[in-house]
Amino acid sequence: MTTPFFGPSSFHRNRNWLQWTIARLPFSLIRLSGALLGVVWYAGSTGHRNTVKRNIAFAFPDWPPVRVNQTAKKAFRHFGLTVLETIQLSVRSPGELRKYFRIEGMEIIQAELAKNKGLLMISAHVGNWEVGVQMMACFSGRDVVAVAKKLKNRLLDDWINATRTRLGANIIYKKGAMPAMVGVLRRNGIVGIHIDMSRQSDGIDIEFFGRKATATPAAALIGLRHKCPVLPVTCLRDRGGKIAVRVGQPIELVRTKNLREDLKTNTQIMTDLVEQTIRNNPVQWWWLQKRWKDYYPGLYPEHLRRRAQRLRKRLDRKKKMMGRNKQTLT
Repeated sequence: MTTPFFGPSSFHRNRNWLQWTIARLPFSLIRLSGALLGVVWYAGSTGHRNTVKRNIAFAFPDWPPVRVNQTAKKAFRHFGLTVLETIQLSVRSPGELRKYFRIEGMEIIQAELAKNKGLLMISAHVGNWEVGVQMMACFSGRDVVAVAKKLKNRLLDDWINATRTRLGANIIYKKGAMPAMVGVLRRNGIVGIHIDMSRQSDGIDIEFFGRKATATPAAALIGLRHKCPVLPVTCLRDRGGKIAVRVGQPIELVRTKNLREDLKTNTQIMTDLVEQTIRNNPVQWWWLQKRWKDYYPGLYPEHLRRRAQRLRKRLDRKKKMMGRNKQTLT
């Protein structure tokens, strides 16, 4: 019996073949292929294209439509390159990583770790954020843990976690992550967390590009309670197309006797750093996320329609169940 090319039984075989092929492409061809993938993505996905354009126009209201469209097209080319780079990351050796990526500020990391309080690194979905976890695991010599959201697709979640952890890092899911993060810090390890995505249910109100949004207070809470250094980290692509993992100086956290206000103030400080990074590198942020949907749902009409459809389906199922229950009782 012939094994089908597509399907769960052949997923790992096809994935390994794809990784092997892409990993051996020269860097110049990866850049070209990534740009081509982004062009196709931009042309073929109306929903994603509209989301990116609306987000950019919302964040930069003074920009003319021509600049918004140009930035969106460049962002998709960046997205395409990021996808191919991430596939390469799944098989690259530490020696190969040194050729394509570099760390700027390793001396800052070493100086802060010498204080024996652990290290909290905050970052955002800018550049290729997947690089940072692997680089830190390779070159820090410490326990490295990254906090991530569990993906709905199990096969994709398994693959991305295998990629992130293949060189020694560990992944913990957001739900219930606090005890594990604290444990790593107590062992003088490194915890990485992205702060540019958050749901209204587990975030606090901040301003992002002058608009109301939510952000996770987890980084501020850990920094305040455990008094560990908090370092901003970016993984930005330079003009040559390679990724530079840049480590900034420790953030001076504001400490008063009001924890609620301190969480808000320090989360805003961290968010402002992310915003400035995006303003300096607007092409490299993950504009595909619906960052302002909690307070500006009209910005994403497709999302509203899908949500309304899901609600109608739930109501229909509920009505059917009630109808069956009535029949059973009679």
